[in-house]
Amino acid sequence: MATLEGTVSIGGMPPHRGALVDLAFFRVAAADADPPYGGEPPAEACGDAVEVCAEGLADADGRETRREWPFEATRTPGYYYVQLRVVLYREHRGNMYAQSEQFFFRRRPVHVPEEGLAGITFPVVWPPEPIDELHQYGTVHPERPRPWWRFW
Repeated sequence: MATLEGTVSIGGMPPHRGALVDLAFFRVAAADADPPYGGEPPAEACGDAVEVCAEGLADADGRETRREWPFEATRTPGYYYVQLRVVLYREHRGNMYAQSEQFFFRRRPVHVPEEGLAGITFPVVWPPEPIDELHQYGTVHPERPRPWWRFW
């Protein structure tokens, strides 16, 4: 096994209350292999992932427009395409939203040699679309607990 160490760097971030950041790895046979799924893997294909950050919800919006997180991943030596998967928790007009974005690095796969690789950076810029213009998949409402006798 080899160790891959580096940094995830996200610029242009909007105000947010928390973040989840994962790196998904897609092993390929060679340096000239095409990106899997045409560079747009479905969520269920992201089984080989490492958690970079899991921040809980803060009491106030973070105002930093650039954030960096270190990561470390242990992988079998070889070639990997990488997808950065990010969820930002954002408050807008009194409601909390979870904005999910995926960034697939499709230009070429990362080579993880047997001795490992350090100092790699995965840089991205957050999409500038206003939250009002984003697609919504639905709303989640908390439910009140049911009385215990309804489970029998």
